[in-house]
Amino acid sequence: MTSKNTSMQSGNLHQVQPRTRNIGFWFSVCLLLALSGVFARAEHSVAAPKLEKPKPSNFEALSETTEKVANEYVEHYFKREFDSMAKLAAEEVTVDDPTARTIWGGQPQVGRKQIYGKMNELFSTFTHLAFRTTRKFFSGEHAIIEGELDWTFKAGPEGKEIAIVGLPLVIVVQVSDGKVISHRDFADYRVFMKQYRAQTAVQGKS
Repeated sequence: MTSKNTSMQSGNLHQVQPRTRNIGFWFSVCLLLALSGVFARAEHSVAAPKLEKPKPSNFEALSETTEKVANEYVEHYFKREFDSMAKLAAEEVTVDDPTARTIWGGQPQVGRKQIYGKMNELFSTFTHLAFRTTRKFFSGEHAIIEGELDWTFKAGPEGKEIAIVGLPLVIVVQVSDGKVISHRDFADYRVFMKQYRAQTAVQGKS
C-alpha cells in the first residue's frame, strides 16, 4: 500500500513539475514587462532641461547695425540705385530668389561686381517699382522685411507693359561686419502669374 501510494505520489510530482516550470516562465515574463514599463515611465519623467539665461554678447549693437545697413540697402534696392547697394555689400555677397527658380530658373548669384551689374541690366526694363512695407524686424545679423510690391515692366518683343500690383514679398538680408553678405527675396509668384496671364491674354486678343 505504501509502495503504491509512493508510486502515485511520484507520478503526480512528475505531472506537476512542467506546470511549475511554465508558471515560473510566465512570471518572469510578466516581471520583465512590468519593470520595462517602470523604466520607460522613469525615462519620460526626467525633467526637461531649463532654458539657460542669454549669454552676454553684443546682440543689441549687432541688431542696431543690421537695422541701419539693411534699411539703407533696401531703400536703394527699390530706387534702383545699384552702385549704392554695392557699396553696402561685401565682396563675396550672395543674392538669390529661390521662389523664382521654378519660373525663370537660375542659381544664386555670388560676387559684388557681377550681381549689381546684372541687376542694373534687368531693372532697366522696369518702368515702375514701388514697395510698401507691412512689417520688419531685426535680430542679430538678420533683417526680415515684409511688404507688397507694385511692379511695371516691358515684356515681349513689342515691349508691352505689364503691371503687377500687390505682389507679396519678403526680403531677408544678413549683415556681418557692417556689410551685406546675403540677400534673399521670397515672393508669391502665384499672384504674379495670375496677373501676368490675365494681361497677356487680353493683349493677345486685341
